[in-house]
Amino acid sequence: MSDDLRGLYKISDKLLYKLVKRRISTPSGTLNGASRYEILSVIHFTHIADSSGFIDAFRITELCNITGCSRREAYSVLLSMQEKGIISFTKSEFYGRYDITLHDSDFSSFGKGMRYLNTNSDYFAGNYYDRFRLLSHTAMRLFLLLSFKYDERYGYHVSFMQLKAELGLKHKSAVISALNELNDLISVDEVLYSIRKDEKRRLCFGFLDLPKSLITMRSNEGIYDVQPTWYKRRLERLIHGSGFESCSVHSPGNLFNKLFQIASHVFKQGKSLEFIENIIVREIEVQGCLNDRTLYNISECLSF
Repeated sequence: MSDDLRGLYKISDKLLYKLVKRRISTPSGTLNGASRYEILSVIHFTHIADSSGFIDAFRITELCNITGCSRREAYSVLLSMQEKGIISFTKSEFYGRYDITLHDSDFSSFGKGMRYLNTNSDYFAGNYYDRFRLLSHTAMRLFLLLSFKYDERYGYHVSFMQLKAELGLKHKSAVISALNELNDLISVDEVLYSIRKDEKRRLCFGFLDLPKSLITMRSNEGIYDVQPTWYKRRLERLIHGSGFESCSVHSPGNLFNKLFQIASHVFKQGKSLEFIENIIVREIEVQGCLNDRTLYNISECLSF
């Protein structure tokens, strides 16, 4: 288990290349790479999976909200991702839900050689996410690739030919089109690329230059209140499964966020999840519901 309760928030290098490649090899043959819906789904899965890449009791309606698909389309997305070796899933013990395993995503025993893209950033989970999800399919794949390759200490310099090859594109002009979208998304003053044309104004070659210390490419240290985590989902099931509800003037989401912050703080101090959850259930039973007073009592009990 990770040293905090955020869970995964990572796309491994192996999984990332399944998302950015135009064609991928599978045991059943060569298939198209991940679609826009599948990319958005994987990013969301990294937010709600535990550190081993496992998601339990997933509702198909949650995928509908993320992608804008119908229930039938969302189930087709799951089937397609399973065929491509991105996920595997089975029916959960809870009716109408699924247990999902994100492949190549076990970071429960983290090692030095494990490379990944951090999905705890404003582009994948914060202020710029709505702009990211509106990108074209090519621009979305390119942004994932650049985010993975970028190093804040050195920046990133790469030729159009290499980007074209890695994305499986036929023309360099497709790279330029995608970069024009990203130039607005990344929000930098200077143009990110330089090109050279021949006497017939055909594109000869070009380079992308991402400067070092690009603030907008940094990952976030903490978790926004609105961000999901695997443990927030676990807390919701723990409380609702015990038959309790929120009885506060605040929204249930705010209460769960506060409860998550309390549990995360105590967990980092070395307390077990069993101990933390026993205290939570006991205090909610005393109060009869989850409210601000309950949160205060939980915090006081866990501080000893």
